[in-house]
Amino acid sequence: LLDSFSLGELTTQLSKDRDAVASFLYYMGLLTLTDLPGHLRIPNLVVRKLFLDRLLEVFLPDLAESSLARRVALDFFEHGHIRPLLAFFEEKLLPVLSNRDQGAPPQKPGQSGAGMNEMVIKALFLSILFDDQRFVVHSELELDKGYADLCLLVRPETPYPNAFDIIF
Repeated sequence: LLDSFSLGELTTQLSKDRDAVASFLYYMGLLTLTDLPGHLRIPNLVVRKLFLDRLLEVFLPDLAESSLARRVALDFFEHGHIRPLLAFFEEKLLPVLSNRDQGAPPQKPGQSGAGMNEMVIKALFLSILFDDQRFVVHSELELDKGYADLCLLVRPETPYPNAFDIIF
């Protein structure tokens, strides 16, 4: 973390070092230190929701599309219908990703490319599926001898009796 900086210095620093934004987010209270030296995390659910809501606004600036995203998510939560969720994801969200986020194409025929950026995909799913009243959200939750990419576990006190755990 930078000890001090002005906004002008920060914008200059960002052109050289993208990690400088972590200092800004830390001093604004949007990130906090963890027990691991050099690691930061989102401090609470309010800030997490702000991040995810803003991410959804960036990728779906049209209010009708973000409203549709919420309806698709609720349909998924209440009825388990994953096809409309995946169709929305494929039709509305994947097209707005940059080439770098979508992964590099193969260099030569028969080779694989760099692949989709998994963190971007998880962030997009979280921006649609985040519901702190129904679920506790985990990324890379250790399960048995592996990890769940994204895990939404029903809160014990959830007021939704038909809710179920979701694991990607």
